Amino acid sequence: MPPKAAGSIWTIYYGAWLAGALQEHFDSAVFREPENFVFCKKDGSPLHPEVLRKDVLYPVLDRLGLRRDPRTSGFHMFRHSAASLINAQTGNLKLAQKLLGHSTIDLTANIYTHVTGIGT
Repeated sequence: MPPKAAGSIWTIYYGAWLAGALQEHFDSAVFREPENFVFCKKDGSPLHPEVLRKDVLYPVLDRLGLRRDPRTSGFHMFRHSAASLINAQTGNLKLAQKLLGHSTIDLTANIYTHVTGIGT
């Protein structure tokens, strides 16, 4: 399915470790066509986000001793964390806006960026 807008397509930057992990996953994948899901059930259908949260993310957070708050502990929290880390490390909100694909700097600054002690 195509995205809603042409601006919804952008490059995602990642390091060599993640590239290697994704390549290893692809090399062992049964479904390898461009239209297939990267991570899927054995029949090729998509994984349900709620199952991923309950069976993968939440157990990891629990093992790490990290608090899980309702409505703030899903995979979307990583977008907020990324914006906050980029801002804390570089002070460059435009960079965070670009990497997260936000249409406005206000969205990045006022919704996604949280001030913490990170990077100090």
